[in-house]
Parts: sequence; structure tokens; C-alpha cells
Amino acid sequence: MRTQVLRPSRQRYWRWLASLRRRALVLVLVLVVINVTRADTIGEALFFLALVGGAVVAVLGCTLVLISTSRVTIGGGRVDYRRWWVRRTVLDGDDVVGVLAPFHASAVNVREASRLLVLRARDGGPRIRLNGVFWTTEQLEAIAAEVGVEATDETLTTQGFEAEVPHIMYWRERHWVAFGTVAGLLLVALVTAIVIGWWNHQGRPPFDDRPPRGVPAATVSEQDELVADIVAAVDAPWGVPQVELTACEDDDDHKGWQRDVRVEVMTTDDPETGEVLPVAVPPLDESLARQLTSLFTRQGYGSVSRDDDGELGGMPKRAFTNDDLRSVRVRLDDRFTEIDVRGRCETPGR
Repeated sequence: MRTQVLRPSRQRYWRWLASLRRRALVLVLVLVVINVTRADTIGEALFFLALVGGAVVAVLGCTLVLISTSRVTIGGGRVDYRRWWVRRTVLDGDDVVGVLAPFHASAVNVREASRLLVLRARDGGPRIRLNGVFWTTEQLEAIAAEVGVEATDETLTTQGFEAEVPHIMYWRERHWVAFGTVAGLLLVALVTAIVIGWWNHQGRPPFDDRPPRGVPAATVSEQDELVADIVAAVDAPWGVPQVELTACEDDDDHKGWQRDVRVEVMTTDDPETGEVLPVAVPPLDESLARQLTSLFTRQGYGSVSRDDDGELGGMPKRAFTNDDLRSVRVRLDDRFTEIDVRGRCETPGR
């Protein structure tokens, strides 16, 4: 019995891959841009680049290993297909059905169809599936002829192959919507697990630990100095400053602490009615407003506003573009007088 050993063509695969290089390059660039622009550090950008590059290398590597380990031996009405070193499928011609035709998964853009040979035993079992991306037309026709399968030049879709031989295609091809949904969900779950693991390793929100309670000494000094300057500028019976330290999250959801300082005037109650007696405070005239504005500006609160109710407020310029949401507010009213200095959410150590 004369046998013939056929092997796939690596050059044929490279030519097919070259025909897709523009679309493949666009896909890779999109993945790189999407992932790198989300990175907060150079390390994260390099990690995402390595992830995309590793995926491309893994796919190419597995394909080249498949090509190197594949061979088909034909002779005596038998087809013996070996790949991945250990996998082997043997079909005898007397009980083989199959289809050899140009194949495209859908009826759209059939000009890019490549020839596909699918063989299986008549009563089911393992398939032999050989794609024209790796095998020449002469090789596919020789294999098909060995088991009595006739080739056709008509381009067929999955449904076309199924019409020729029922259940010749894999379940995932016959029910591609269900398979795509499940595969997509598994892929999303895998990517999510990788990203969550990376965030956890890097201590990114929501897996970051809250820093020790407190804010930098510079913040404390700045706020206390501003409060002291306002108290000195406004002649009123000010009470003791009340400091509040609250847990917070910045715009990137990193955990931190925010320090606020509030000072109210000391009041007395009417002994007969129990009502709060008015407090003598200076009016917020032009002179006092200019003096307070100068204090605000010197401390970096350059955006100052004033209303008719005796209130003057300040915030850093471009506060909403650089996340510096500090504020200072002074209200001078005979029944409600206070100084309110609010800090931003600070994450020491970042």
C-alpha cells in the first residue's frame, strides 16, 4: 500500500496573514489606545502593552506550533491526521462523509473565502477539518479524493455545509449566536479578573487602603494661618476654631482625608426670652471686602465672590479642572456669623 504524507504550508499562512495586516494593525492599535489611555502610570501603560502584545504573540505562537506538528497521511482509503504531537484522528474511506468547498462563515464578503475540507464518520465521531489557509488546494483535493469526497467550487456558508452533510460542522458554528454570547461572557469575566487582580496588586480603588488619619502638615499650617488672618481682620467675638477631619474619596476614588475648620462667634441668650441676642459684627463694606479678598488671594483662593447677604467666598482658580476643591467662606451677619475653611480630599503617600 502506497502512502503519502502531506504537511501544511507555513508560507501559505504568512501570505494569508499579510492580506489581513491592515485590519489586524487597526485592531491592535485600537486595543493599545483604549488600554494605554486608561493607565495612570507608566507601569500600568507598560502592563497593558505587554498584555496586548502577549496575546498577539500567544496566538501566533500557537498557530505556528499547530503548523509544525500537523501532518496528514493518506493511502489505502484511509486518512490519518496528527497534530499537537498527541492528537490523532483516523478515518476509513468506506464510512466517511464530508464537504470540500470555498467556505465563508456568512454570505457577506465571500471574495475572501478560503477552501475548507471537513470529514467525519457517517455515524458521527471526531472530525478532520483542514483549512485552505494552511493547506494548498492540491493537498485538500488529494485528501478528499482518498475517501471519495468530491470538491465543489461553489462558496458555502455554515448552512451550506450543513445542507450537504447534516451535523458536519461544529456545534459552535451551527449555533454561533449562543456560542458567541457564552464565549464573550467568559472573555469579559477573564479580562475583568485580570484587571481586578492588577488593581488589587497596585492598591487601586476600590482595593486601596485608607491612609493613616490626617492630612499633610502644610495643609494644617495653611488653613490655620488663613483662619488666624481672618479673625485678626474682622473685629468680632470669635470662638475657638472647630476642626473636623472626615474620610473622603478623590475624583479617582482614592481614599483619603479632608480637614475643615469652622469658627463661629460667641453668642449670648436673652435671659427672659431665651432667644439669641444679636452680635455686634462689622459690616462687610468695601474696605473689609478688599482686605479679606487680599487674604484669600494670598492663600491661593483667587476666585472670589460676594453676595448681598454679607457673605464673601473664595475658591482656587480653575478648581474644577485640577480637582483643587478647597474653599473659604466668611459670613458677617448679626445673627449668623462664621468662618468656614474647607480643604480638599488628600491622599498622603500618593
